[in-house]
Amino acid sequence: MRLSVVTDAWAFIDHVNRLRKLLQRFDYDGATPARVQQFLDATEPARQIRNRLQHLDEDIYTGAFSEEGHPVLGTVTWIDARDHPLQRRYAVASGPSIDAGKMIEFEVNELPAGAIGHFQLMASDKRVDLDGLLDELRDFVPAFEQMTERSIGESIRTAATERSIEPEALCGSGITDMTMLATFVPTGPGAFTLQDDGMHGVVEVPPHAYRLPEKESVPT
Repeated sequence: MRLSVVTDAWAFIDHVNRLRKLLQRFDYDGATPARVQQFLDATEPARQIRNRLQHLDEDIYTGAFSEEGHPVLGTVTWIDARDHPLQRRYAVASGPSIDAGKMIEFEVNELPAGAIGHFQLMASDKRVDLDGLLDELRDFVPAFEQMTERSIGESIRTAATERSIEPEALCGSGITDMTMLATFVPTGPGAFTLQDDGMHGVVEVPPHAYRLPEKESVPT
C-alpha cells in the first residue's frame, strides 16, 4: 500500500508530462493558443520534478540531497481532516534519507471538515501540488478532446485526399475500449495452441466515435 502511493504519484506526474509533450507537437498554425499555454505554464512543476528522475541513479550513487533529509525516490504527503477539528498529516517516503524528521514539513493548511486532500510530492529539491495538477488536468480535458478530435479529422481528410476517396470511407475504425481474452491448450512440452472458440472480446465504442468531426479552429 505504501509503495503504491509513491508509484501512483510518479505515474500521475509522468502522464501529465507526456500530455505536455504531446501538446507541443500539435500544429497550431502559428502561436500556441492561450488555453494550451496556460495549461503548459500551470503544469511546468510536473516537468521539473519529472526531470529529476533522469538523474536518479546519480543521486543515489552520490547521496545527493540526502544530507538535506530528502528521500531521492520521493515523499508523498497529504492531510486527513475527517476527525474534525483535528488534522492529521501523513507522509510516505521511499529512498535513502539520513534524517526522517525532514521528510515532511508539518504545516497547517485549511481543509474542509471531513475532507482528505492537499496531496504533494517532494523529490530531491522539488515539490509539486498534486491536487493543483489534477484540477488543471480536469479543466483542460474538454479543450484537449476537441483538439484531438480535430487532429484526427484532419489526418483522415489528408489520407482520403491522397487516396482519392471520400473521407467517410476511412471512418470504419475509431477510438474504442477493447478487452480481449485468448485461451490456449497445451499440445506438448512447451507448446500451446489456440483453443477452438478460444478468442473472446468486448469492444466498447463511445458515442460518435466514428463520426468525422467538423473542421473547427483550435480552442483559444
